[in-house]
Amino acid sequence: MSTRSSPAGTAAAPQGDRLKTVLSAGLGRIPRLDRLSLHCTPCNDPMNQTDLLKNYGTPPLEHPRGRTPEELERARVNMCTICNSLLAGPAQAEPSLPDALERVRASGHWYHRWCLAQWVWTSETDPNTRVRIQPTEIEGLLLFRPVGVNVWPIPTEKQRAIADVTDDGLALRHASARLRGDKEVVLVAVTQNGLALRHAAEAMRGDRQVVLAAVTQREDALGDASDAMRGDRQVVLVAVAQAGDALQYASEALKNDKEVVLVAVTQDGDALQTASDAMRGDRQVVLAAVAQNGVAVVYASDAMRGDKEVVLAAVSNEGYALQYASNALRNDKVVVLAAVAKQGHALQTASDAMRGDRQVVLAAVTQNAEALKYASEAMCNDKAVVLAAVTQNAEALAFASGVLRNDKDVVLAAVAQDQQSIAFAFASGVLRGDKDVVLAAVRQFGDVIWYASDAMRNDREVVLVAVRESATAFQFASERLRNDREVVLAAVAQDGEALQFASDEMRNDRQVVEAASAPRLRGVVIPGA
Repeated sequence: MSTRSSPAGTAAAPQGDRLKTVLSAGLGRIPRLDRLSLHCTPCNDPMNQTDLLKNYGTPPLEHPRGRTPEELERARVNMCTICNSLLAGPAQAEPSLPDALERVRASGHWYHRWCLAQWVWTSETDPNTRVRIQPTEIEGLLLFRPVGVNVWPIPTEKQRAIADVTDDGLALRHASARLRGDKEVVLVAVTQNGLALRHAAEAMRGDRQVVLAAVTQREDALGDASDAMRGDRQVVLVAVAQAGDALQYASEALKNDKEVVLVAVTQDGDALQTASDAMRGDRQVVLAAVAQNGVAVVYASDAMRGDKEVVLAAVSNEGYALQYASNALRNDKVVVLAAVAKQGHALQTASDAMRGDRQVVLAAVTQNAEALKYASEAMCNDKAVVLAAVTQNAEALAFASGVLRNDKDVVLAAVAQDQQSIAFAFASGVLRGDKDVVLAAVRQFGDVIWYASDAMRNDREVVLVAVRESATAFQFASERLRNDREVVLAAVAQDGEALQFASDEMRNDRQVVEAASAPRLRGVVIPGA
């Protein structure tokens, strides 16, 4: 093999010395060619891995000359397959560098020791054969620290477990039984995800510090705690302060603890469901629950659902809570008024007397016009009540009595409120033939002429108003008017497609066809287009 001169006329350093130079320089391992941009100084060709090994550390770099086939074969065999660089042995291993190489006993393969030390960071098998590397060999590599070489420390099983549960607490389920009982590992896991407590060892599920960390992160982790912890007042208070429904996991004694239950229902009124019978009959507790969620009154005792103060608090928060009140309170005007003022549909669960009370029904339809469908027959026939409803929502006309659906004032009020005049469909047959009512409706939305009487669909004035509002209304005009040039021109001026509904005569009329074919923008013919 060729040798080259060192700077200042110094003799070339032997290969072992050059490797020592690499180690002392803190380079750690021979870099791969694809990570370097190194070239031979005389010929400027890229240097390969073998060239780099032979020349590394003492520039200028040169290709070694005159390598024999035997040398090339030896170079191929003596490669570290982790870094793809030449080994300095085993045949050529120098006594002065005894720990530069490492042999995996199970496979017989040699590697740079610092390369293997980094390899076992992520794998416990031989890089070539994938046979398992003995734990004793891995432990030996843990102690390997060449001077100046930056080698990652190999983590222990516990360190790896901590790294895993730091990213995902539920990874604790993959840990060994020993580590699932390790307080440090479990604390990291439950701090990341409280539900990891279910995978912890029994002793850890009974450890107050661990359980507190778990329920602080995820309140329902209390369900995985030991019986002792679910009966621990401090632990349960932390859990229910996070989410009231965690009360379901508490011990029976704590479900009967007023302070604990108050904290729970203040956070979530529905927590009253899992409180003890005594607590569901405690006025202070129930008031706190319905203040948070009015419907929680359903879980209160019969006595509390008959308590006017409690029910008033409930319906003032949620009108629908009226359905869970006692029969007496669903017949109480003050309570019912409070309920329908919050939600008009609460009228549905009021007593018959209250659904027939004018003041109550007016309050209900003012809040939600459709509450009229729950009013008594007398109220559905009360003009003031129905007018209040249709003024708020025209579709409430559907729930008015037949008499009021035939009342011109009521129907006109409804169609005036409804931009699409859908309420017109609920008017009586008489009013759907009333010209004033029909004109009011088609001015809002031309297509409702479909609900008008035959006489109105044959009325030229009504149809002209309808087709000028919506060209599609033309299809509902009488046969006579679909042959009327003025009506047809009005329709096609809006939309040329309306021509399809005209009579055969009009569809062959040149003026009409030209009008239908004229370019338009939103129903306006574009002059000169």
